[in-house]
Amino acid sequence: MKRLADQITATEQSKKTLLLDVEKGSFALDVARIELADASYVDIGKTTSSFINDEDIKKEFNTIVIDSFDWLVTKIENHVCQKGQKNSISDFEYGTGYTKVFEAVCDYLDTLDEVIEAGFNVIILAHSKKTQVEDPISPSRLRYDLAIHWKSANRLKEWCDLVGFMYLKSEFREEELGFNKTITRSKGKDSRIISFCENANWEAKSRIPIKQEIDLDYETFASELAKVS
Repeated sequence: MKRLADQITATEQSKKTLLLDVEKGSFALDVARIELADASYVDIGKTTSSFINDEDIKKEFNTIVIDSFDWLVTKIENHVCQKGQKNSISDFEYGTGYTKVFEAVCDYLDTLDEVIEAGFNVIILAHSKKTQVEDPISPSRLRYDLAIHWKSANRLKEWCDLVGFMYLKSEFREEELGFNKTITRSKGKDSRIISFCENANWEAKSRIPIKQEIDLDYETFASELAKVS
């Protein structure tokens, strides 16, 4: 069996960051990575836990990125279905399938706790989905949340110190078309933003007093984080 360090595709940039590519989405990025798209949930767990005592990895990297968590949860669901001999997670009675997935998510987060205690930073990427919110105070509405089952999503959000929602901020202008009609057009001045403040439209949070919204840029994030460290 190859040593873990032999599986890594090294690059010139981002030398301190190691990406666990669960969804084969980083092929065009200049990052160090371990390809895990074809790996099972069990193998991904073993790979993650191996960082804890791997001195070569500790010397070379200080940050682990998981891309993405919802793809990892899909692998967990497949694992649970195989063990339970079911075709899909919804085939389990009374939601017990999602409970088993939740337990596996908790186990994986426990492993990440050990990774953090070993000296690594951990960054988790995840896709979002629109969910219907029934609020007793405000009108019902659609809101962006993590693209995984709500129980596992809540556990992940509780676990994280920072939950950021990334979006594209655009500027618009009104143009007159005549006959009392107007059209809204983009000014073309779009900027990528990450928000750490929860609102009616999306989930976010922060356990530290970081600026609520910043440009989606690592140097900006590191600078803002340094102000409160």
